[in-house]
Amino acid sequence: MKEFEKYLFGWSLIKDVGYRRLSTILSHFKDPKVAWFEFGKEGTYIKGFGKKLTEKIKQAINKIDIEKEINNVRKKGIEIITLYSSGYPELLKKISSPPIVLYVLGRLPTGNYISIVGTRRPSSYGIFMAEKISRELVEYGGIVVSGMARGIDAHSHLSAVKNDGYTIAVLGTGVDVVYPREAKRLYKEIIDRGAVISEYPLGTLPIRENFPKRNRIIAGLSLGTLVVEAPLKSGALITAKFAIDEGREVFALPGRIDSNFSSGTNKLIKEGAKLVESAKDIVEEFPYINWERVSK
Repeated sequence: MKEFEKYLFGWSLIKDVGYRRLSTILSHFKDPKVAWFEFGKEGTYIKGFGKKLTEKIKQAINKIDIEKEINNVRKKGIEIITLYSSGYPELLKKISSPPIVLYVLGRLPTGNYISIVGTRRPSSYGIFMAEKISRELVEYGGIVVSGMARGIDAHSHLSAVKNDGYTIAVLGTGVDVVYPREAKRLYKEIIDRGAVISEYPLGTLPIRENFPKRNRIIAGLSLGTLVVEAPLKSGALITAKFAIDEGREVFALPGRIDSNFSSGTNKLIKEGAKLVESAKDIVEEFPYINWERVSK
């Protein structure tokens, strides 16, 4: 790992420093290594960083042994990809707040990413359609991205795996933490047919606030996002909003107007999301792309 990337990784371990704060720090110091050793010293005041925050970050820097942390990750067979690595996904790099670092367990496949998201408590119709469209996307050579949550996410991943396709799970935990617990088998199958990835350090447990943040990565990786079933208050709609904000395509599966399962997706369609009945409705929105199966 290059020195520049090594210290980017170090900065990513500090909870109070995200993409925007790091951008401010780098605009001041120009180099993450210089920033690491000079941050908070007398005469290095940075606008927007008060005394309390500066001291908190300085204390965090003093506690981190970057080499030790890198070795710990690598011993577990996990790859570290920084924002400046050649392997960092191009579409993700373009979002307004890309993760500084991605932890990758498995391998990121090459190809066209489409995310499929939805409720954790789907109907039988939602399960059937998630599996059907995931299978069809795989047949077109698409790569299915989701969040490995119960319900629509899990069925989308599983269908991709069963049909010899590739899939990526974006976690709201560290990549070494399986959540939900019953997803252990699926977790292993995803690693065999793609990757589980996260921006969160190893050992990060499932904290509620992490999941909406990771949804921007699901949307950011993908050409477009399909919402299969979702009530009006749903994490899947947060993912759709991220996709809209980043100028990506949003697709939605229609459902009964009296069903809570479909209230969110029907609303998306009314607001301009493309109504989807099959994967063909998705791939035809990208006529400039060669939709063929590709090797991992």
